[in-house]
Amino acid sequence: MKHLAELPVLDAGHVRLEQVMGGDLDVANAAYASTMRQVTEFSDRQKRLIYYLARNEEGHPFRHCVARFLCKAPLFVARQLHTYTVAACHREDQYAWSEASRRYITDALEFYRPAEWRAAPESMKQGSGGPLEQAASDWLWARLERAQRIGVSDYEDALKSGCCAEQARLLLPAYGLYVHWQMTLSLSACLHFLKERIDHKAQWETQQYATAVGNLLMPWFEESIRAWGLAEGLEAQP
Repeated sequence: MKHLAELPVLDAGHVRLEQVMGGDLDVANAAYASTMRQVTEFSDRQKRLIYYLARNEEGHPFRHCVARFLCKAPLFVARQLHTYTVAACHREDQYAWSEASRRYITDALEFYRPAEWRAAPESMKQGSGGPLEQAASDWLWARLERAQRIGVSDYEDALKSGCCAEQARLLLPAYGLYVHWQMTLSLSACLHFLKERIDHKAQWETQQYATAVGNLLMPWFEESIRAWGLAEGLEAQP
């Protein structure tokens, strides 16, 4: 499938921008609709309007622009992204999520292998701290590889025994399993998602996907992203 742009994420994931409808000019024109006015060129006046809309949290003009993404991420990341994109759409129906299903797909098993293991934080109940010591990390990598190897072997044996795919997948170590999905969001939903997930309190892996989404949107919606104060969070990421 032809796509506009793609950014790699983690060790084997990615975010692809498949299609975009609209841009910063369309946000301004959506705001002008009440006066039956339309402009054909983006200027400082439209930029000031977008900042005014963001400052006053008038989100409806941003719902007229839409982006479609094709993503590949570990299951635990996909579920966090789903949570925040759904939460962004509680007042609109301009949202869609279509995910590849292990009820139908039995091959192409890939698992996330973190580049480093992080320690539990000292002062919080969630999140993570600095990297673990090498000995502890080596032990965890060995256990992770063993769990994945055993899980895949048992899964394949279950399929060979005649078990249906929808139940055989119960044997897979699911949290690290890469999944694929397509999501379509309004710009309003994307902005809410970025606000929640590029924050430093979000899980590091999820931040990487939010950053990819934001950077892919920047060529079309730079002023909208800046108006909502989100560009700094993108630019601060490594």
